[in-house]
Amino acid sequence: MDDNDDLAGVVVSKLEPHRGGPLRGYIAMLATKDSYRGKGIATALVRMALDTMIARDADEVALETEETNSAAMKLYERLGFLRSKKLHRYYLNGNSAYRLVLYLKEGVGMIPTYDPYTDLPPSAEQFADIEKNNPNQQLM
Repeated sequence: MDDNDDLAGVVVSKLEPHRGGPLRGYIAMLATKDSYRGKGIATALVRMALDTMIARDADEVALETEETNSAAMKLYERLGFLRSKKLHRYYLNGNSAYRLVLYLKEGVGMIPTYDPYTDLPPSAEQFADIEKNNPNQQLM
């Protein structure tokens, strides 16, 4: 908000376990009003989101940004984010994106996760054991 209580920018983020592995922060959206661009507001908003996630013990933070958005790429890379993956035709308009990741703790990139296409999430493993040992028992 500026001095007149007008919205200057916004960041939307969340924090949750990622596939049974690291505690991952996610920046879903960052926007700054045109008249406020170039004044450090986007950087301040991202830093606020990062500080909040760090205070809540995040292991890493991820986001996606359009590959042609050079201003966003520069902002995130200045803050330490690394290009993790190119996502071809990621957006509905057909444009591609990069997934960027900021590792907050040493070794976090090596924390094992489960594959959602072949593995059960850790929260469902208890039900698989019940099903295997008593196939006729109702689970809920």
